[in-house]
Amino acid sequence: MEERGFTRKELIERAKRIKDDEFYTRIEDIEAKLAMYPTKIWKDKVVFCNCDDAVGERRDYADTSAFALYFLKNFSRLKLKKLICTHYGGAVDLFNTKTGARGYIFTKEGANEIIETPKDYTGSFDSELSLKILNEEANIVCTNPPFSKAIEY
Repeated sequence: MEERGFTRKELIERAKRIKDDEFYTRIEDIEAKLAMYPTKIWKDKVVFCNCDDAVGERRDYADTSAFALYFLKNFSRLKLKKLICTHYGGAVDLFNTKTGARGYIFTKEGANEIIETPKDYTGSFDSELSLKILNEEANIVCTNPPFSKAIEY
């Protein structure tokens, strides 16, 4: 957390103050959990992080999802086919991105912002575009959804 500009106390206080349920997942926890899976399951797969901002506004990774960072850092080692990340653009979020919904596609050829974004796209996991990606492209979904939406998710 400190490498991303947050202390544990600051993060908890921020979550209390903004009354939001979007909580930070530590890269260490993601690495430990995903290390339990054999590397071969990721080969040639499309991973969809449907609650994760892949490219933070600050570009220093403090406001970038740890899930996105993990898969970006390990893209070649895991032999991923594609990584797709979408981010809900609500009024306030934990990382202060405030830029609205965003989506990015990462492939071996490079990164692209999702350009087919429909008008009024929120980036939410249950939006039309996110559901289309989920149903038509994704092989594996890996994310930490908002707690208040756990049943819907």
